[in-house]
Amino acid sequence: MLHAVRQAPDQSGEVVRLDRGDVIVRGVGHDAARHDGDVVEVEEVLTVTTGERAQTEPLEHGAQADLKRDRLEAAVDRAQRDVADAHHATVIGIDDLPVKDVPAQREETGRRQRCAERERAALPVGLVGGAVDNHGANRPRGPRRLDQQIRDALPAGQPPAEQVAELDRCGRAIGHGASLPARGQAEPVGSRTMDAFIVDAVRTPFGRNRGGLSGIRVDDLAALPLRALVARHPELDPAQIDEVLLGDTNQAGEDNRNVARMALLLAGLPVSVPGVTLNRLCGSGGEAIIQGSRMIRCGDADVVVAGGVEGMSRSPFILQKPDEALPRDMKLHSTAVGWRMVNPAMPDAWLLSLGAAAEQTAVRLGITREEMDAWSVRSHARAHAAWEAGLHDDVVLEVEGVRRDESIRPDTSLDGLAKLRPAFTADGIVTAGNSSPINDGALAMLVAGEQACSAHGWEPLARIGLSVTVGVAPQEFGYAPVPAIRALLDRAGLTPADIAVWEVQEAFAAVPLAVLREVDGIDEETVNVQGGAIAYGHPLGASAPRLVLDCVRELRRRGGGTGLVAACIGVGQGQALLVHVG
Repeated sequence: MLHAVRQAPDQSGEVVRLDRGDVIVRGVGHDAARHDGDVVEVEEVLTVTTGERAQTEPLEHGAQADLKRDRLEAAVDRAQRDVADAHHATVIGIDDLPVKDVPAQREETGRRQRCAERERAALPVGLVGGAVDNHGANRPRGPRRLDQQIRDALPAGQPPAEQVAELDRCGRAIGHGASLPARGQAEPVGSRTMDAFIVDAVRTPFGRNRGGLSGIRVDDLAALPLRALVARHPELDPAQIDEVLLGDTNQAGEDNRNVARMALLLAGLPVSVPGVTLNRLCGSGGEAIIQGSRMIRCGDADVVVAGGVEGMSRSPFILQKPDEALPRDMKLHSTAVGWRMVNPAMPDAWLLSLGAAAEQTAVRLGITREEMDAWSVRSHARAHAAWEAGLHDDVVLEVEGVRRDESIRPDTSLDGLAKLRPAFTADGIVTAGNSSPINDGALAMLVAGEQACSAHGWEPLARIGLSVTVGVAPQEFGYAPVPAIRALLDRAGLTPADIAVWEVQEAFAAVPLAVLREVDGIDEETVNVQGGAIAYGHPLGASAPRLVLDCVRELRRRGGGTGLVAACIGVGQGQALLVHVG
């Protein structure tokens, strides 16, 4: 069910209910009341009929615009041209899709229903482009975004996090967000939600610390999959790429000064293509994919490349400037991983090393060293089997003679792992064997909207769904995927039973085991089906995109379904993302 808000002089707002396939055009006439020429306070609803022109009389309450499907595009185009001189018009409701009871469509349907309820409750009391004071009276305040109107209508005591979640749901479902244009400015046709699709991806092997990829500059490493991805698609003019987004956590060495921009230039892309580097630590590359998909959904881009890079072998030592003149001591800080140059205002409880923090989570949940070691053996065995079966051959480049991920050890055994000493505390249970290694690697993913896919003849690999990022206490980062997964499933209206494949970041074996322990209803055989970061490696900026890619490819091998990717993030964050195949 779609909804539209109608305003007319001396009337309160009415919610007009439209059936699927109905179209309305929201317009503003020249005779509309204004305050100082800034704020439009009166709206006229225009209906598109099967005739040659748009009808400009107000839409009666409950009326429907019965539009023939085969004349939809032509009628909308005519309507836009017909009202261009006298009105600003935009189509705000077109939906001709059947509803099937599958997770991906239930996610969309549930989101639309929740936002329609919020819209019905919030919007009729005020005018689009105006504001509402505490007494409900209209007062001019300049053009405003619809999400701000929704925010004003939210309960005063609602926590900020819930407000943000509500705004995200409503903005995604009804495709709003832009202010009404000023007089003389055109408003674009088509505010319906657009989807973002994964088209293709290429990555380097993940090299071990000081291994086969360690001789490559980090910016050159990032350029390798970019160059290969563009070469795989000669039908795409590189100048049509609207943005390159790369995750990268270090940025203190050769990846300084926006490595995404540096890499695209080194890869030979046109100088007109922009690039941006994102840092959400271990979720950086996942954030690049999420932000790229949002650009497409809101109409800011048609084609983007998203991914990540990390050259941990080449992470520099840095020398902090002293606070005093003529210092007696100078300290070099390694930037490969973990805390450095910590603010003294941070509580000690937050400053545990990543391994010690993961160990604390494992102990609290009753996860044993034997369980973690067994998970590590599983990870290496499955990753090795995947390579032996050729599952990664078509997406992983050969670089400097390195063809496979270097950290996979197929001979890993429980007996061998049992001999390893604790790595982070004297009598602890987290070891180098049940932790992910330090690695070098890069990944580039082509993400596009539906129109771009059609124009280039691309058959998408998957559709990018909803995402959630949550915060927890910094020392609980290893547990953070649990609340992230719960929040995402709740937001999407799904249950664990709806998820066909899970990819959970194996920064430490304790992380996926915590998810299995705390989220009821997950089949262990659907988690990290082809192994995880303990085996493949964990080049921080490129690691989450590898999870997304492997999740999508496993879904396709299984004939489709919904997948969920989750990552733990240092300093206490968790990230979760849905992908849909079929």
